[in-house]
Amino acid sequence: MSNQNINYGEGGAASCVLVPPFNCDGKNYDENYISKIASISNSGIEETIKRELILSEILKNKRKGKNKKFIDDHFIIIDDHCILDKTNKNLNILNKRGCNIDVEQKYVVLYSKNGSCKPLKKGDIVSIDYQNMSKLLGIIPYKFIGKYGDKYIIQNTDNELFLSDKITRFCGDLGNYNILHKLFSEPKKRRKYIKHLIEAINFMAKNGLVHCDLKLQNLVCNEKEQLKIIDFGGSFSLKDKKYFNFDNICQEIKIDDEFTINKRTQYNTNFTNKILDLVSIHTEYYTPPEILILKLILINKTQEEILQHILKTYNLENDFLITDNITKIIRFIMLNKKKMFYELQCNPTVESFIYKFDTFSMGIIFREMFKILNHNFNVIIEDSLKDLIQKMTDLNFNTRLNIKQILKHKYFSK
Repeated sequence: MSNQNINYGEGGAASCVLVPPFNCDGKNYDENYISKIASISNSGIEETIKRELILSEILKNKRKGKNKKFIDDHFIIIDDHCILDKTNKNLNILNKRGCNIDVEQKYVVLYSKNGSCKPLKKGDIVSIDYQNMSKLLGIIPYKFIGKYGDKYIIQNTDNELFLSDKITRFCGDLGNYNILHKLFSEPKKRRKYIKHLIEAINFMAKNGLVHCDLKLQNLVCNEKEQLKIIDFGGSFSLKDKKYFNFDNICQEIKIDDEFTINKRTQYNTNFTNKILDLVSIHTEYYTPPEILILKLILINKTQEEILQHILKTYNLENDFLITDNITKIIRFIMLNKKKMFYELQCNPTVESFIYKFDTFSMGIIFREMFKILNHNFNVIIEDSLKDLIQKMTDLNFNTRLNIKQILKHKYFSK
């Protein structure tokens, strides 16, 4: 990793995602699976793919007894993979399906359960594409009948037929307004699905897993309203020494005093890169500020440079009170590097800042979801939920709620 880069690997690693999946020789997956095809000639993408395979293996090993149903209900992981054989036959098949392969590069094909949309068929429920419209009272469902040229034939509840240029389905990621409205517009239902997502984070924290890339696009839902977390390409485990062993760097941190730690972060790129590589950042807006600050410190950014980076990331340039608070957080981290590194590498607990990474990201997701629902559908959420979101996205990690406190929040007591 470059010592000027605070990110890990690369997001958006797939060259194409296919449903039904492309099958390598010997594979026979149907539309209940997807295939994600990615080049591994790029070192950043290769690292992301490796990380996802490792985390999938860790979760597979935990998929036993009562954990099996929980994992299957909350996560989608890589079940299988193969190296793409670039024969003319395979290249033609992929080209016809809109997947352009560079014959000079090496590709991996990743197979996972399909937690989103299956191929569109007659009778599926859809809506007219509305996302460029200003305000909506609700979403009107139609039945998909077929195609007429480039247009979609749809049928309303009175059996009247219409033609539409674009349609939206009730499946996909949480960037889909249909799913947001269906799952989160009504109080009882949204509490159920918010609890579902919080319990998924709690499971990860209990098992030493940090996702690092939770965002709207990494939460998917199918037409049965099964909501799951995907894309573990930036994740890591704090409890699995087979794949993530921190003993050596932990010993260095234990022995060193603050002065030596400061010197290491300034002159020892090997030391800093080990820490930089551990914690992934793919989307900075969903990343808690202490992670960004710690990484920016490690690449020798000044306090003012760090402050401006944080303010720009969260669109806070004109908020003077928050500017003062963030300055205090930056100073605290600068003065407590050893404590922060020790907590991260040697003794993380559920209360540690590293386990507040995913809870912060999920809080940002909730905030963005309800902004969309309020703007487009006039959805008003409970005061207790507003309070929960505010406390999950507290910029100060010392006062931000940890996962145990979130589960005990008054929002879930009803």
